[in-house]
Amino acid sequence: MGIGSLQSVAIAFVLVTVTIAIGAYLVNEVGDQLPTDSVAQNVTDDGLAALDVFGGWLTILVVIVVAAVILGLLALYQRFR
Repeated sequence: MGIGSLQSVAIAFVLVTVTIAIGAYLVNEVGDQLPTDSVAQNVTDDGLAALDVFGGWLTILVVIVVAAVILGLLALYQRFR
């Protein structure tokens, strides 16, 4: 992974984050309009919980990618030194 691909990685994380946020918003809005204790309500509740769990992993993924970039830059520095 080179310096040039950092922009692609950043854009990918922004797109994933925005997609999860919009998906959670839409599932929440649809779930509010459904009758309580219906199958559709249960599905939207489960979908919202799944989006919440996946959204929680974004922080860990960002830390991993940043660490990989830093290690890559250190390796690049060592090679040219």
